[in-house]
Amino acid sequence: MKGSRRQATAWVAAIALNTACGPGGERVPPSRPSVILISIDTLRADHVGVRNLTPSIDAFAKTAMRFTSAWSHTPLTLPAHASILTGLLPTNHGVRDNVGFELRAGSTLAERFKKAGYVTGGFVSSTVLRRETGIARGFDTFDDQMPGAGLERPGSATVALALRFAAAHRAAPFFLFVHLYDPHTPYAAPQAFAARGESDYDREIAAADAAVGVLLDGLRAIGLGRAAIAVTADHGEGLGDHGEAEHGLLLYAEALRVPLLIARPDGGGAGSAIAATVRHVDIAPTLLSLAGLDSGGTDGAPLVPNLTGGSRVAYSETWYPRLHFGWSELASAAEGRWHYIAGPKPELYDLEADPGEASNLNADPARPGAAMARYLTALQGSAKPSTSQPISDETEERLRSLGYLGATRASKNSGGANPRDKLRFYQPFMTAFTQAHAARALGDLPKAVEHYRRAIDLLRLEEGLVVPKLQFGLGDSLARLGRTDPALKAFRAELAIDPTNIETRTALGSLYWSVGQDDSAREAITGIVTANPKAGEREYAAVIHAFEVLGDTTGAAAWHLQVRKLRRQ
Repeated sequence: MKGSRRQATAWVAAIALNTACGPGGERVPPSRPSVILISIDTLRADHVGVRNLTPSIDAFAKTAMRFTSAWSHTPLTLPAHASILTGLLPTNHGVRDNVGFELRAGSTLAERFKKAGYVTGGFVSSTVLRRETGIARGFDTFDDQMPGAGLERPGSATVALALRFAAAHRAAPFFLFVHLYDPHTPYAAPQAFAARGESDYDREIAAADAAVGVLLDGLRAIGLGRAAIAVTADHGEGLGDHGEAEHGLLLYAEALRVPLLIARPDGGGAGSAIAATVRHVDIAPTLLSLAGLDSGGTDGAPLVPNLTGGSRVAYSETWYPRLHFGWSELASAAEGRWHYIAGPKPELYDLEADPGEASNLNADPARPGAAMARYLTALQGSAKPSTSQPISDETEERLRSLGYLGATRASKNSGGANPRDKLRFYQPFMTAFTQAHAARALGDLPKAVEHYRRAIDLLRLEEGLVVPKLQFGLGDSLARLGRTDPALKAFRAELAIDPTNIETRTALGSLYWSVGQDDSAREAITGIVTANPKAGEREYAAVIHAFEVLGDTTGAAAWHLQVRKLRRQ
């Protein structure tokens, strides 16, 4: 690792000689400082500066202002980054989940810096932040290309691309956004970090920190002196503190408190620690202000040069339990020592006396829970309408392999359950769900079958909840193992859930065809249209394509005629 870091730094320095100098070799300073925003996915604030996990970030902290009570607005990657990049609360930008939402509201940092004459570059490490989500708005260069299965890439690879961008644009001020995904599950740090920390999560953090070190070293190597640099995380990780292993379902501090360090171009405040409560929405106006640009039009306020007014109320929310399980959404407010969580069973915690949030004080009328509840009610009442957007089957499958649930259906009578009361079901189900999709993506089909069956068995215990594509995943894995009869049974079970799904009907038809049941194959495939009263050209094309793949030219020709009739109508 150390050798590759030195090589990367030397390589960037060599490029800088050709890009950062004028005709006579003199430096060409930008009129405004360049701005760098580094986001490390799933990094808990209390895992920075401990156990020698983050030496690079710790060294950077000596040159920066460190905010020790910074809060995310949601424990989910896409909506959290929407707030970071726009300075808007989720109630205003409308992105409430990782799946099926697109950032359309507000102006992103990239758009605002580009308008001011900056060159803008964004480099992300997960398909969760792919350009189709709207996160790419305003970037001259936006790299979201994932290797292999197209799910994520190591932070080191993302940093190499970001440094190439920085070196190429050294002569002009640039805005650079770098997203590292390493600490997110599945935890699989490189062997070089095997001896670091106490857990696989720790080792992933160490790997991300090393990538940050390479990035900061590379920026220094190109002579980037006057720069504003922010390092933060989108959210934290549950690690079982309140029963949740990962993040998204609950709103405790372990999932919401994030590191935040900001280095000013003038070096002011270096090494200082600020305990006031601050928020993700304060990052965008702070970076704009440090660049001498207008910082208005956000829900936050600049944190520098001086933090005035003490702590700010940090609003957080999760719609994940509502959207995916039909349970209650949650919202919270944090300010100073108090953290209030609104839901079916309201909770209030004194973070100074009880940093682990073990003792719920909400029943005490002398506490500020009632005032915080009124604040949350008013804020949510003023929220702008938020609507989800459809995504492709391929994208949804990629997200499932990363542990994101995707579309579900909950019965009307499942509603309003307190998410924490559902952990006995949720945690083992999500473990089986994630392991099933990951094993299938990696080609470990026997293990995938085992985990799919475990998830399906658990789902039967949660009345009223339907999770599409579980039976499909099981059927696909069984079919690839040559276990035809149970695969057919699983595909038929999936069609009972979603009779119009193209992928399931195509797979079922192909499997019937492979065992010589041609009539059943044709019935399954034509059902793409006949079982869907809203079928259009997309469904007709899917039928034609399926017949062509099977080599049924007669069937394909007949459906070409059907398409012509459809177009004449």
